[in-house]
Amino acid sequence: MILITGGLGYLGGRIANHLIKANKTILLGTKNSEYNLPNELINSEVIQLNLLKTSDIEFACEGITSIIHLAALNFQESQKNPTKASEVNNEGTYRLLQSAVQSGVKQFVYFSTAHVYGSPQKGDIDESTTPKPLNPYSMTHLEAEEHVLRFHSENSINGIVLRLSNAIGKPMDKDVNCWMLAVNAFCKQAIVNREIILNGDPNQQRDFIPISHIENLIDNLLDNSKVNYYGTIMNVGSERSLSILDLAKIICERCDLLFGFKPELIINEKYHQKRNKELNYNCKNYKNLNIPSDRTLEDEIDELLRFCKESFSSLS
Repeated sequence: MILITGGLGYLGGRIANHLIKANKTILLGTKNSEYNLPNELINSEVIQLNLLKTSDIEFACEGITSIIHLAALNFQESQKNPTKASEVNNEGTYRLLQSAVQSGVKQFVYFSTAHVYGSPQKGDIDESTTPKPLNPYSMTHLEAEEHVLRFHSENSINGIVLRLSNAIGKPMDKDVNCWMLAVNAFCKQAIVNREIILNGDPNQQRDFIPISHIENLIDNLLDNSKVNYYGTIMNVGSERSLSILDLAKIICERCDLLFGFKPELIINEKYHQKRNKELNYNCKNYKNLNIPSDRTLEDEIDELLRFCKESFSSLS
């Protein structure tokens, strides 16, 4: 059985749906007592999992062979409450690893973040780049990474750290807390208001990866017959960097293609002439796995736009 912490979240829900389609037995851990369970996830079991409660963690690990650990306070929550961010993201991961080892869990896949390299990201970045965490969100993820690697080296559990760039794809449910993310916010604005407002620096570059590619990576990591990179850190991205402005333009073009209208782009004039250094988010270890995927960034954006149209058209 596979435990997905944060299993009803943005990325967790997508991974759970993917694994269910592959006939895997899934246990979804969520801190929320009230939640919507999408029809696609009906065949999975859901449990309360508060990373501040040892009893919840111990119960969740019973009978589990693999853990995909996604549960964490997001950037905004971590900024608002750094102490809780440390308790959940850092100490919660440590307690989960302890219980995982005691319960005989074999694999521990930890989703960290490219934010550990600093922000904004620029220049050449690979796994040897010195981390420069600048906020509670990235600091607590970096601390959790250290727990994963130490437990791998000292205990009989295969641990891996995935430093994820920016995932793009539709959520499993419209109430998932994901609409503060740039691409999701832009797609929702495009459908609801027929405009996209870029409040920050439109020239800032980021690496974007389709969620479907992450789903395929999970298949690979859970398959013991394949060469893997357990015990290491792996950057996970597309190695396709786009400025925020270029991303917004792509969304406008896809709207025009799908629905026959092009949202207005509204840019803060103070950033108009600014140019940022190119970003090269090197993911050679991930790329060396040669994981096939026939879905593109544009495919995921199209699906996200259709989801927004179906879910939010009544607001327009």
